[in-house]
Amino acid sequence: MSDPAPQRLRHLTGNEETVLFFDADEFTGVDSTWLLPRLRLDPACRELDLFERVGLTVYVDDELVEDIDPHQVITGEWRALCTYGNGDIIGGGSDLIGDWLEDWAPEIRHRLTWMGDDARPLRQLALMKIAEGKDCWEPQSGDLFEVTSPFLDPSNTDDASSVLTLSGEASRVTLNGMAIGPIEHDRAQGKSP
Repeated sequence: MSDPAPQRLRHLTGNEETVLFFDADEFTGVDSTWLLPRLRLDPACRELDLFERVGLTVYVDDELVEDIDPHQVITGEWRALCTYGNGDIIGGGSDLIGDWLEDWAPEIRHRLTWMGDDARPLRQLALMKIAEGKDCWEPQSGDLFEVTSPFLDPSNTDDASSVLTLSGEASRVTLNGMAIGPIEHDRAQGKSP
């Protein structure tokens, strides 16, 4: 993959406490040792695709500084939103980092999205991300479909039903480690749900 071309040229005074940036911005007036600890990903970029990339880049006086860890340039408390998978073969998840959502699925996607003042309930967001994660995987008979989320409760009928709706033909469905179905399969086998 080739290096991105510089996006915006910005002159800094060296008095800035933080410097908002877009991937591939170019800076003058400071050196990279001063700049790197002050960089913060600009929410105006809204979404950043990190798939097939090691990290972010900037230019300082025409010198490329690459492989900047995205987690070093976004701030805020880390919270798990949800994970989904079938053991260790297929899966992915989403985490909240401050006002950013990190959405990842090995070999499929890795992106950061600015959530900012999105007032959507986190339960709804978790279910939406689980559904999106299944775009590349439809659980089949014999599959395990496991979901974790601190915003979903396996003893809540609505949460369990929502996860079961997403589980396709999976033979086993768990939510936060608790077996929740599939109900139709359990009844066919003469088991109680």
